[in-house]
Amino acid sequence: MVSSTPRKALWLLVVWPMLQHSLAFVNSGSLLGVSKYKQTTEKTILYVLNGTDSSSNIEDNNSFLESYVTVAEPRLLMGDIISILMASQMMGLLDVLNDPVFWQSGGFNQPIPAIPSTLPTLIQRDSLLSLSWLPAALSRKGFQYETIATNTTTLRTTAIIWITFVFLRVGAELGLASATHSSMDTLEVARQCWFVALFVGTFRYIYGQYNR
Repeated sequence: MVSSTPRKALWLLVVWPMLQHSLAFVNSGSLLGVSKYKQTTEKTILYVLNGTDSSSNIEDNNSFLESYVTVAEPRLLMGDIISILMASQMMGLLDVLNDPVFWQSGGFNQPIPAIPSTLPTLIQRDSLLSLSWLPAALSRKGFQYETIATNTTTLRTTAIIWITFVFLRVGAELGLASATHSSMDTLEVARQCWFVALFVGTFRYIYGQYNR
């Protein structure tokens, strides 16, 4: 049986130093964990205060995109669509009037069919012009009230939208020509762009005059 004195000596020489090292290691780990948690918390608070958190960035991106797809003036949108339709109808009317067969068949005295033969051309022309104009106007925020605030702003914005529209229309025509293995009708595209500028530009100018 071991006496109490050797047991005390064994405790003081071996066990006690091991306990001290263990306690020191645990305390250091706890302090390190608290320090890391404190640093993480401080960083989170700074991110929130500075507005650099991810949710804020997402909201900024959403508001940036909404500014381009928002139609603040729906009447501008409807007016542009109607103006493009009128331009398409005017071009179709000129095509008919310049066709000798129309006059040889009696001109305006001939009966009007239920479905005009020029209807497919009208639908195709109006669709291509509308699909080229709307992205051009949205990309330039063309349906905001600020675009018609003054005569100068109206003319400048309409001109910028029209230039973008011309690029899109020419690109679409080149794509169709490449897909169908045909040549682009440059004169027809130029005529379409001219009539769109005339009708849509006139509408936007008059609309701006009566809505200020």
